[in-house]
Amino acid sequence: FCWLCLGEWSSHGTSTGGYYQCNIYDKQAKEGKHMEEEKTRQKAKHALEKYMFYFERFMDHDRSMKLATRQEVDIEDKVQKLHDKHGFEIIELQFLYDALRQVRNCRRVLKWTYVHGYYLDEGGTEKNLFEHLQKHLEEKTDSLHEMLEKEFDSTFFSNEDMMGPGSQDAHDKFMRFRSNVTNFTNVTQKFRDQILTDLGTEGRLTAAGSSAPWGPPPPR
Repeated sequence: FCWLCLGEWSSHGTSTGGYYQCNIYDKQAKEGKHMEEEKTRQKAKHALEKYMFYFERFMDHDRSMKLATRQEVDIEDKVQKLHDKHGFEIIELQFLYDALRQVRNCRRVLKWTYVHGYYLDEGGTEKNLFEHLQKHLEEKTDSLHEMLEKEFDSTFFSNEDMMGPGSQDAHDKFMRFRSNVTNFTNVTQKFRDQILTDLGTEGRLTAAGSSAPWGPPPPR
């Protein structure tokens, strides 16, 4: 059949404008006969695009959450290197574990906020507030995660020869980095708590995750 006018394919040819330009559809469209069908198509297209957006964001945060879990091994290795080379006490390096745990927890919450957001009414006050909180939590979480990945390595492992064991430069850089990460961890925690408080309880966003295999249901 013709996907434009939905008529029989055998009735098409040069008389209808060719197989790829259907005059039947053009005529019927001008008469308004395809308005409802077009509305239905556009509605289905919008539903699919919306679904894919929320699904992809859900999966992005799920992958980032799993990455943060795997990075715990890397953090342990780097903590040991800092302890051995610069003499930092292990307890002084606990902030790295706390920050990575915060990233993982925020990713877990964020991925389920996309399931929650999928069902909110478009343009409503509740959705506007929700997206505002979600945006800030995403920004803070991304920044904290980047600090643990790029800034940490560039500060302590890209110029190791320039910072000898026990050097004042290494100590000063460490203190600044620890202060920045600790402060950012606390700020991110506040945004996480805020979105959970404003949307209900944590269980409302995450309890369903134990039974849902990947995220939002198919578009309706």
